[in-house]
Amino acid sequence: MRIREDGLRLQRGPQGEHPQSHLRGFAGLLQVDGYAGFGRLVAGNADNAPQLAFCWAHVRRKFYDIHVATQSPLADEALRRIAQLYEIEASIRATPADNRRSVRQMHSRPLVEAMRTMVDSNSLVASPVVPPSLRRSAMP
Repeated sequence: MRIREDGLRLQRGPQGEHPQSHLRGFAGLLQVDGYAGFGRLVAGNADNAPQLAFCWAHVRRKFYDIHVATQSPLADEALRRIAQLYEIEASIRATPADNRRSVRQMHSRPLVEAMRTMVDSNSLVASPVVPPSLRRSAMP
């Protein structure tokens, strides 16, 4: 177990029990990486669960691995769309929070919604290679 400067305990276990115990009662927005244990925070507890915001770098890595292994046109398209999101983020870096939010709502949100539609329409929703952040149940 590691303890960060801000006191947050960083501990992972194969059953995902550590995030559940450390974050018990938390119901806000929680940015997470690809660790499966975070998904257990919301399983069966939709009303009082935190809203998970997955990291695009982890999402991208899964599509990159698929593309390298299979040359999948779908994975290639996903990588292209994620690159567009990265460009938007680069353009708003170091700007005020209200500006970043506005730009994200105007430009990033449609890209993410289109990505979700692409995943849904290609029967990838239940696929283990599709990150939870792109599954319909994980997105507003």
